[in-house]
Amino acid sequence: MRVQTLDENLARYFKLSKTEGVIVTDVASGSPAEKAGFKEGDVIIEVNGEPIKDDQSLIELIQIAKVGDVLNFKVIRDGKEITLKMKLEKS
Repeated sequence: MRVQTLDENLARYFKLSKTEGVIVTDVASGSPAEKAGFKEGDVIIEVNGEPIKDDQSLIELIQIAKVGDVLNFKVIRDGKEITLKMKLEKS
C-alpha cells in the first residue's frame, strides 16, 4: 500500500475539515491491504487508537508492530468513518 500525507488541497478535494491523515494512493493486488479492504482514496486517520498526522507517523506505528499482529485502521471513505482490520504479513 502506498500513501501520501494529506495537504490542504487534498483535504479540500475529499471534503475533510483537517489536513491530518494520509491518503491511500495505491493498493497492491494480493497484499494484506487489499485483503483488509483498503481502496485508493481511503484516508487513514487512526491506527489502533493512535492519530495519524502524516505518512511518517503511520510508518512509525507499523514498524513497531510484529508479523501476525492485527492493526485496526480508522478510515474515511466517501465521507464516512469505517474501521478496517489488517493482519501484518512477511513481505
